[in-house]
Amino acid sequence: MDTRPEFIRSLYLEFLDSPEFEPFFAKIRRKPFFRWIFAVLFSATIVGLPIGIVCAFSAVMSLRHRAAYRIALREAAARSDVIMTYPVMANTKLYTRPGATAPALVIGSFVADKRGLDVPRLLVDVFERFKDDTGNYRVTLSDDAAATIDALLTDDRYVPHHRTQLPLETTEDVPVYAFNLLVVGGFLPTATLELPLLPCLAEPGDDGMIQMIPAWIVKAAMDAGQLQDDMATSDDAASISEDAGTDAE
Repeated sequence: MDTRPEFIRSLYLEFLDSPEFEPFFAKIRRKPFFRWIFAVLFSATIVGLPIGIVCAFSAVMSLRHRAAYRIALREAAARSDVIMTYPVMANTKLYTRPGATAPALVIGSFVADKRGLDVPRLLVDVFERFKDDTGNYRVTLSDDAAATIDALLTDDRYVPHHRTQLPLETTEDVPVYAFNLLVVGGFLPTATLELPLLPCLAEPGDDGMIQMIPAWIVKAAMDAGQLQDDMATSDDAASISEDAGTDAE
């Protein structure tokens, strides 16, 4: 049994349970600070008391939902697989604002590495099959496949954890998914998004949560000899970035 994903997962679960996760979680799910302020201000007058009660109730419910979401993240991580993902499109803040937390569209596969494939190269090749600089497809696609790819590349809405399986004709018959991922800038090994590979924990299948793995956890796994050196080294990532010749926006 390959224990490397188990090691990474265990480190990530420890991180989720630690106080160190709270500052990052505050960017993912903010505390209802202003609702409490409004609740106090409105409750100071008889006329505003009903509004203050509503604000206070809303703040309490927000805290409950926040706590439930943190529990859901941990439960999902415990049953997730470690996968490498390749950013196709990303919010410009990730490239320009150090430490920014913003969404991105990434692609990844649950089975590619298990088949002994070169996962980074496969993901780059899949992306390059989509379109060239003139907006034309580099390969001939069926109408359904073209419609699926067009929808992915033109829809800039962020639906947390949403995923779509790419048409198999674009992925050499390897199941590859496009994920909506919230990229936490503080998890990156650099101030902004520079490397084209993002390690993640994702629930296998057609739906489920996906979470970015902090760079220091990947480094700890590599230092412990639990991760293949070619999984996420800067040299390989830089080479892939040059070959891809793409700038996601």
